[in-house]
Amino acid sequence: MELYYPELLTNKEAFPANIHFSFYKRNSTLQSTLQDQVHLYLPEQFGQPTTVTWDAVSMRDKGEAAIGTTMKALGVSGFLQTGLGKIFGGVADITSAASDFLTLGTGYTINPYLAQIFRGVDLRSFNLVFRFTPFQLSDCDKIHEIIKIFRKWSLPAGGQWGAGAAMLEYPGEVDVRYQFMDAENPYLHRFKRAIMTKVDIEYTGAGQWTMMRNGFPTEIVMNISFAEIQIVVREDVENFNY
Repeated sequence: MELYYPELLTNKEAFPANIHFSFYKRNSTLQSTLQDQVHLYLPEQFGQPTTVTWDAVSMRDKGEAAIGTTMKALGVSGFLQTGLGKIFGGVADITSAASDFLTLGTGYTINPYLAQIFRGVDLRSFNLVFRFTPFQLSDCDKIHEIIKIFRKWSLPAGGQWGAGAAMLEYPGEVDVRYQFMDAENPYLHRFKRAIMTKVDIEYTGAGQWTMMRNGFPTEIVMNISFAEIQIVVREDVENFNY
């Protein structure tokens, strides 16, 4: 199934940009099957998430810890370690007190020798919010079906034994693409395959409950949180614009 909202997005000359969602049933970690597609308008806010993690650490503290590790590696006895610890600890206390006086008297302090340590790359996550307002009665069923598609692929399947089964089938995966004239927009970043960690639906998007003549809400807000299932590295950006 392939759906558009608003329907005007099918007119590429008048509305060339959209955000395209392709939903896949996960068959295994390496294989999936395309099931549904949804084209939505570009939301009010969207951007490029960042996931690189660094920590500022004191190399002076690392050096002190390394001394203790070295003593253990050299087989220094527990008694001697304790004695040396007390000596170095006492010196550290004296040094700390002297440092405080030095700082107060001169306006200088001991250099902590800070350095940035690279910790790794987290999986990127991002959030998109869409507002649905039916322009005509026929839009109600389409909006309802679009919301159902997002909700159903965010959830696991109960398998042949239903919701009480001992095993659950994995939720679906989704490709998110910024499109321009039926092709990917080369000036916006790409996403890795993702899963949906949240699909929140607000039926009082207008601030209070209001409805169409058929009982459909006059405005629905859909708030979706995504998380990619692979990390992004430098080559992904250089070669594929992720």
